[in-house]
Amino acid sequence: MLATGLLLAGYGLIEVLWGYALVQFIAIISGYLASVAVLPRGIKPRPAFQQSVFMDIISFSSYTFLGNLVGSLVSRADKLLIGIVIGTEAVTYYQIPFTIAQMANGIIHTLVHIAFPRFTEMFSLNDRAGVLKLYRLANNLVFLLSLVIAVLLITVGDDFLTLWISAEFAQKAGVVLQVMALYFFLHSNTVVGYWVLQGAGQAKLTAFIAIAGGMAYFAALYYLGGKYGYMGAALALFFTLSATALQYIWIARHIGHSFSEYLGQLLAFFLGGYAVIYLMEYVNVWLSDHLLEIIVSAALALGLLVVGMWLLLARNGRETKELISVSNKS
Repeated sequence: MLATGLLLAGYGLIEVLWGYALVQFIAIISGYLASVAVLPRGIKPRPAFQQSVFMDIISFSSYTFLGNLVGSLVSRADKLLIGIVIGTEAVTYYQIPFTIAQMANGIIHTLVHIAFPRFTEMFSLNDRAGVLKLYRLANNLVFLLSLVIAVLLITVGDDFLTLWISAEFAQKAGVVLQVMALYFFLHSNTVVGYWVLQGAGQAKLTAFIAIAGGMAYFAALYYLGGKYGYMGAALALFFTLSATALQYIWIARHIGHSFSEYLGQLLAFFLGGYAVIYLMEYVNVWLSDHLLEIIVSAALALGLLVVGMWLLLARNGRETKELISVSNKS
């Protein structure tokens, strides 16, 4: 907001950069004061060194950094490899659908991140029942939100590309966007499990999953991209999920959310999503107008999201009351 205000007032790049520096300085001071305010009495906010704590931090951070590095390579170096293996033209038909689907699903990653400190606290208290309850609620909400996003991208993604770029581009990249929508639906639904593992201190496992998936992806990209072009490159993305079964196996063993329960949930949302897509496609054929299709589909999807969240939160509230009632009786 400050940068926008400075630009509208006629200031240049140097003033905008100083504005960024000012905002960061205020954030640091505010964060420090807020942190000091919540510290227990007797704890001083000054630097101290303890070797055991330091080694735990280094170990956790190193594996987390390694996993994030592989994820960054997959999401950035792939364009370079696509340009080398397939050609520079293919990068455009791949990158634009990828960016649209990635940005649409970015809100999920941002929202789920707030559950990480809560998972960490519950693990430190050995509250496995609380972890399972929070995991189920967050997982259901993420499934619902990612499904709504995927449905919109699949049903009106080509309409958006037609209005934004051209009908010719939409004809080539529309199917790629649909494949991306399906991939990000599956990928987004691994995020809650990732933060469960991180909260439990399993950074080594998350790093291994990322590395195994990254290696499988680059091998698939080389083969499928060379054979099927930018569509093959889009299909290769699914290989990044090749090792996520390890995540759900760990959760099943240590949290209690069985792998079969996850598969049932995945199947239920797939069938529900297919039914919604079929309905929206029928409505879109009747509307036969790109902008009108986007508006109507967005309204229907928003209604589905609101109703679904209300049902999930109401169900969670009933389960919480039942749990409290049982605890009081015992």
